[in-house]
Parts: sequence; C-alpha cells; structure tokens
Amino acid sequence: MATAQPGGAYRVPYSGHIEHRRGWVRIGTPTPTRFGTEYFVVGPQAGWFRMLRFDRTWGVVQLRQIQVVTRGRPTQILNVNVRLDRFHPSTYIDLGRARGIDQLIVTTARSPYGSYSIYGSSAPVIPDVAAR
Repeated sequence: MATAQPGGAYRVPYSGHIEHRRGWVRIGTPTPTRFGTEYFVVGPQAGWFRMLRFDRTWGVVQLRQIQVVTRGRPTQILNVNVRLDRFHPSTYIDLGRARGIDQLIVTTARSPYGSYSIYGSSAPVIPDVAAR
C-alpha cells in the first residue's frame, strides 16, 4: 500500500515480510521506477540492518542514490549509480555497521522502466562456497 506525496513521490510502508533464506527482511515491496524518488518508512519495529539488497523485479532499474535516515544521526547519502538488468539482477550495499533505519529515500532514473524490491540483513553477506 502506498500513499501519494507532494511532487509525485510515494511513501511505501515496511512490509514486515521475512524471507527465510539467510535472514533477509523485505523492507520494500516491488516498486516501479517511473516516479523517480520513493520514501520507504522502515522504523524501529523492523530491527537493525547492516546490509541492503536491491533486487530487480522486472525491466531495467538505474539506481542513482540511497539516503539512509536514522534517528539522532546525520543522514547517510550513498551515490551508487548501479544498473540492474537481467544480467545483473541485484546489488548489495554495506552500511558499515548495524543500525536502526527510520526511512530510506531511494532515487532511480525514471526511464528505462523497471521495478525493484529492497531487503535488509543485520549480518554481512557470506559468499556461497561449494563443498565436496
């Protein structure tokens, strides 16, 4: 569910969905890029996050900037400039340390069109290693 904000931006609430694979928590449901900037309200009930994962749902997503708003701390601005497409469907953002996130402000290019989902994890990503 999203509500309209002035200037065409949308405020997308925390969904509370936990992906059981490796402890990723869904922060944002599939969101279209056609609006440019989206505001994801996370809040303290979601927990602490060290890593963010952006997954392309469909189309092409040109991820420009992420602003991490945390209560009592300066807003962390990350200029990522990453293109998500069928050959590169996801990207990981390391926030450096675990923190409670009040709000994520995600800026994407309005075209080409696409859709993305956001997940968060409190642990660093451990690469998959094949075992014999």
